[in-house]
Amino acid sequence: MRLTGGPRENGHRPAIDPLFRSAARTYGPRVIAVVLSGTLDDGSAGARVVRDRRGTVIVQHPDDALYADMPENTLTVAGADAALPASEIAGKICQLIEEPLPERFERSEDLEEQETNELIDAQLAVNGTATELACPVCGGALWEREDGDLVRFGCRVGHVYSPESLVAEHGKALEQALWAALRGLEERADLYRRMARRAQVANRSSIERRFHNRSDSAERHATAIREAIAKLTASGDLAEEAL
Repeated sequence: MRLTGGPRENGHRPAIDPLFRSAARTYGPRVIAVVLSGTLDDGSAGARVVRDRRGTVIVQHPDDALYADMPENTLTVAGADAALPASEIAGKICQLIEEPLPERFERSEDLEEQETNELIDAQLAVNGTATELACPVCGGALWEREDGDLVRFGCRVGHVYSPESLVAEHGKALEQALWAALRGLEERADLYRRMARRAQVANRSSIERRFHNRSDSAERHATAIREAIAKLTASGDLAEEAL
């Protein structure tokens, strides 16, 4: 096993889906992929490749998971050979590795070819439909690509997102932009107050009033943005974090 420095997928590097895909390409039916509790839908696309290559997919039963999103999305997109409570998964893996495979699987790709195919996978979304969305990481245009019931968004350099991961990453980018705007307005209000004090020392009352008014206006806008951040956070629009 080794890590490569390719583009992030679903906001992560290393990421689950490339791990599952590369394992399935190398070992086919010898792969056992396990998806445990977690939010969003990481792992579901890679699990489908594992099953397509005749590997085995086990998910933690959604009723047993603290966060059911990942197991449920994997069941929806890829299906699973078993959905078990966490306490039973280790026993199932031990049972599977004791079972002989019906046939020998020959590796179809060497490591260099596998890296090339992973890069191609990351850029496949560019062959889809152009959108007006921007990549949260690099700002490039995103393309939408459908593969059956699986939808992926990707940019030209290879950043790839599932719909839920894209929502989460856009939430992070929106929060960063709002905090930057808040900081800028508060700094602007402070600058106007400083200029008002200088005008006061110079007995320039009209200029002092103008700078005080501008400072008050900047503070009102800053308060509005702070309240918007609180409301968006409370609604969950800025709190989409993968676990």
